[in-house]
Amino acid sequence: MEDKTRVTEGLGTDRGVPDALLATVYNAMDVFVLPTMGEGFGLPLVESQACGTPALATDYSACPELLADPIQRLRVKETLIMGHNFEQAVVDTGDIVEKIEYFYRNPVELRELGERCHRFAKQFDWSIPCRQFVDLIASLDAPAQLMETLVKSS
Repeated sequence: MEDKTRVTEGLGTDRGVPDALLATVYNAMDVFVLPTMGEGFGLPLVESQACGTPALATDYSACPELLADPIQRLRVKETLIMGHNFEQAVVDTGDIVEKIEYFYRNPVELRELGERCHRFAKQFDWSIPCRQFVDLIASLDAPAQLMETLVKSS
């Protein structure tokens, strides 16, 4: 599978894929794999699934709640205590290999998972929390001018 695998090396917070190109990149993938040690939210997981590309990610931190199906969770091999007592997970690379191999041999199931992932990602539409925030402010009897501003911007 080496000739079918791509790694985005050399990218960082100062140099990455332009936003305008992200959907093209995600749509070029069969599977997006994020063997992360920990995530605050995991936006790439939602982005890939919104494109219908199944994501596999470490079964740790915020990742499990951002995946449509338990099969997408990658086993944690061990956890490490890093600086400032910050715990991070080390993914089981054998589990990554097994799952990629499984989906390689079962393309129909991969396609069906991609469809479930796409439906799942729709719940992360910005309009949902924006509306909830406006409703919360309204319930606090905020001044009318503030409410008008919030309603217009959502």
